[in-house]
Amino acid sequence: MSAVDATAAADAPDYDSEASAFGTFLSTYATPDSLTPFYPPLLQRIKDRTQVLLQVRLSHLLDWSDPRGPPLAAAALDNAKRYQSDVFCRAVDAALELLDRTPGSAAADSGAIDREELLEADRRAAA
Repeated sequence: MSAVDATAAADAPDYDSEASAFGTFLSTYATPDSLTPFYPPLLQRIKDRTQVLLQVRLSHLLDWSDPRGPPLAAAALDNAKRYQSDVFCRAVDAALELLDRTPGSAAADSGAIDREELLEADRRAAA
């Protein structure tokens, strides 16, 4: 590996660590006027299929009390496509994996299997 390659590798973001940091942000960030985390109820609505979109404000990352927030927001601005389609999606998927559907929700009552659940079942069966 050349010195240039080594420098580039050392400067490259650790996307796994950043996905983990974003997951922590999603579970802990509370707005200044609230003591309860902001994003878990939104994630629960997605899990229950009563909401389909999660909008994350970069200003929330900047306001997050964790020192990883501002650099994570800056990295997302610098490479929005990678962060939106990979880093943030992995964190959201991991957070949703930990949630159960709310009893009485349309998703829980329907017994329907969504595309992701079907693909995951196929992957487990093939393993």
